Amino acid sequence: MHTETLTSNLPFPMPSALDEATRAALESLCPRLDDAGSTVYGAALEQLAVDSLKGLIMDTVEKANSGHPGGPLSSIDFTFALFADFLKCSSDETWLDRDRFVLSGGHMSTLLYTFLHLTGRLSMEDLMNFRQLDSPTQGHPVYRLCPGVETSTGPLGQGFGNGVGMAMAEKILASSFGSDLVDHHTYVVATDGDIQEGICREAAALAGLLHLGKLIVFYDSNRIQLASATTKTMYEDVGSGFTAMGWDVIDVPDGHDRRALREAIARAKEVKSQPTLIVGHTKIAHGTGKEGTTASHGAPMGSEVIQEFKSSRGHPSDQQFWVPSYVYDLFKPRLEAGDAAQQEWGDRLAAWRSKDPARARDWDLCFSAEGRTELLKRVAQSLKTIDFSSKPKIATRSASAKVMEALADGVPNLVGGSADLANSTKTDSFENKIGYIIDGLEEGTWKGRGIHFGVREHAMGSTANGMALHGGLLPYTGTFLVFSDYMRPAIRLAGISRLPVTFIFTHDSIFLGEDGETHQPVEHLWALRTMPRIRVIRPADANECLHAWRFIFSQPADAGPVVLVLSRQDLPVIAACEDRQGDFDRGAYVVWGEKVEKPDIQVIATGSEVSLAIAAATILMDKEGKTARVISMPCVEQFQAQSEAVRNAVLLPEVPLRMSVEAGTATGWKQFTGDLGTEVSIEDYGESAPMEELAAKHGFLPEPLARRMSALITDYPRRAEQLASRLRG
Repeated sequence: MHTETLTSNLPFPMPSALDEATRAALESLCPRLDDAGSTVYGAALEQLAVDSLKGLIMDTVEKANSGHPGGPLSSIDFTFALFADFLKCSSDETWLDRDRFVLSGGHMSTLLYTFLHLTGRLSMEDLMNFRQLDSPTQGHPVYRLCPGVETSTGPLGQGFGNGVGMAMAEKILASSFGSDLVDHHTYVVATDGDIQEGICREAAALAGLLHLGKLIVFYDSNRIQLASATTKTMYEDVGSGFTAMGWDVIDVPDGHDRRALREAIARAKEVKSQPTLIVGHTKIAHGTGKEGTTASHGAPMGSEVIQEFKSSRGHPSDQQFWVPSYVYDLFKPRLEAGDAAQQEWGDRLAAWRSKDPARARDWDLCFSAEGRTELLKRVAQSLKTIDFSSKPKIATRSASAKVMEALADGVPNLVGGSADLANSTKTDSFENKIGYIIDGLEEGTWKGRGIHFGVREHAMGSTANGMALHGGLLPYTGTFLVFSDYMRPAIRLAGISRLPVTFIFTHDSIFLGEDGETHQPVEHLWALRTMPRIRVIRPADANECLHAWRFIFSQPADAGPVVLVLSRQDLPVIAACEDRQGDFDRGAYVVWGEKVEKPDIQVIATGSEVSLAIAAATILMDKEGKTARVISMPCVEQFQAQSEAVRNAVLLPEVPLRMSVEAGTATGWKQFTGDLGTEVSIEDYGESAPMEELAAKHGFLPEPLARRMSALITDYPRRAEQLASRLRG
């Protein structure tokens, strides 16, 4: 026992107040209990508390017969010290100025769940239902599902990046509204596995660059991972690497020494201009018969090991999930202090509102439901002067840029940047107007909320998620569509957590041209569309770009992310897309041939292929007298979510001859084209050539497309009879 570890003022009970089981366990740690001095007695009570929580964690995993017990036992001393003595929290888990705690190694979820139980967020029954159906205590923490969980973690490194994003949000909001209202820390517990993921280094470099002094990361260096010791997987001096990236690094040789850990946290809180990495040299499954082994990482400890641990410490041998009652009292002072702090914070907020009502309206814009209504009004006001009707052609990336620039003042909490591609994604006009955080935040204003992410797509996605998780900001990211592969884990987690993040992707097809197949997305649209809770929007023209941004701001805060896919090349401005916000919001609508009672064919297109389909339909009618109904489907997911009546009004069920036209794989279009339809697509990677040559080679020109439509119409009776015959058997 570390008798020297007690440096806190925790409310330990007198010996006479202890029940028989607790006293017996305490005497195994402190044999001359009644003669012990206060420091030794307090240290023994604290050690018993930690040991009982270790037993609780092992019992939780054992009952589920599934989980990762070893890691929680190596990080528990840091987490105990943090929650008992430092973490700013209150009874209200939604308090805006609370400290954020991120468990980046989400496989260690029982560590987080244990402390959420101790602070009243979860019941003992929730722990007993760990990893069971419909339980909030899933195998890895999930935001919105489990009270007190700040982010969904599990894919290693993502939580670290989320923590960096939360600290970025705190810095931006504190600059805008002042430290009287925004003044809190973000704490992250990271593992060897987190540190090994490339995303961690990307995010750490960004944190050092931006001087995120309110970010404190505990690196639980237990040197064991699932399949091996870290001697088999890593060699580098992690602390030196973080120092080189601008971090303050504190090395704690014994990561189980709570006194040293408390001193490290206190020192880290004093560092104002750098993020801090506390390197705790720990032992996995600390104090058990499986200490230091890979066997403890990803499987239950086993009843024999658990019983040996408990009996050696005098814990009741016949009780699972045993925690002495006084342990719960140890965390009440933090909650009580937090409740008082929240009350004082509320008083300051009220006084500030009276003093500065204009800024208070911006505060509400960020943090209240009423503010989202005001946000829509501001968006409408900002965008009412935008008119693309005088332009014959404009790339949707450029149209989006004009919309964003118009939103710079009206939507002050729109925050983000691109991965070293701002002048190609065209987000730079917006960012230049609002200023970049790296050039300095202008206190009391929203100046300086643009972000130079550098070539760090992984970190860009995870930090954007972190900003959204923090609350108050509406983050966006920007890069080429082909690089969505680098961001897929972050996009997926944004979907799981239903985060209001806008992922902007430009250069959306092979028609970006000469950069060739390495840069030409083909499979990416449907790869993104297959992800649940993600809405992929591919505007047909500048008007649909305008609709897309209005749609983004009209969504509830928990509606989930939007992927906005934009063209590099100029596209015709389509008159039929103007003033169609309501139709656009349903995901699909008719842009050509709406008045034709029963067209010969229905053509579904997205993005740059909508104007192509209209041109082909015009040729079909003028040259052959055949009719087509052209449908723009900017958002497949929105259309799928509509009622059957709405869908049938757009895509007529009585016209089974259908064609989809999209410059990508045909993966999901058969659900709309049916047995008698066809898909005009690109089923292989692109090649390096001018856009016009690529369009000609693949048949994405009006004349070839019109010929394919005509041939399909001509062949329809034969194919319909073949299908009917096949169905008859």
